[in-house]
Order: sequence, then C-alpha cells, then structure tokens
Amino acid sequence: MNRQRLFPNIDIPAPSVDTPASIEAAEKIGPRRETQRRVILLALSVRPFGLTRTEMYDVLRPDPTRDGGMTESSVRPRVVELRDLGHVVEAGYRPSGSGRNRAAVVKITAAGRRWLRETS
Repeated sequence: MNRQRLFPNIDIPAPSVDTPASIEAAEKIGPRRETQRRVILLALSVRPFGLTRTEMYDVLRPDPTRDGGMTESSVRPRVVELRDLGHVVEAGYRPSGSGRNRAAVVKITAAGRRWLRETS
C-alpha cells in the first residue's frame, strides 16, 4: 500500500509499517495525531531535563476517572514523528524503570517550542 496516497495531507507518513493492522491504526488515529503531538510537546516543555518514552506515558496515560490521556502505543509513534519534524531530540540516556537497561531521554527543541507558540 502506498502511504503517500493513503495519507496525502500528513507531513509524516503513516503507518510506519505497511501491514493491515498498522494501516487501520493509522487511519483511526489520523484526526488525533496533531493533538497528541501537542500534548507531548507541552509535557516536554515543562521538563527541562526531558523525559523517556516510558516517563511520557506515565505522565500522559489515561485516567479512568476522566476522558483523555494517551496509551503507550500512541506515545511512541508520535515521538518518532516529532523527532522527524525536528521538534524533539534524543539527548542522552538514564536508567530505565527496571534499572537493567538504559532509556533514551527526549527533549523539546527550539523548533518544537516555536511550533507550540505559533500554533497556539
């Protein structure tokens, strides 16, 4: 399946893998992608030392008592898109929650801050 034809108005191609499940997921998330990107950038904008993807999920995960939040499977692809747009960078590592591995720390860039200001 040609991703450009399927998603002609999206700046970063989706899905990342051309499988039926990925295509279906990309079609469902389409209208929420921009909002999810903004939420991630807002979270990073108040964390000067950045967040790992797991920490982002911990901050943004759905609260059962109210609407909203992001699943872990939504956080990771949005971070990749934001990286490809130049709005975030991986800036080092810190121990993961299990302490056995290192996790990449993601920080907002000047371009990401500018995009937040311009689209508010």
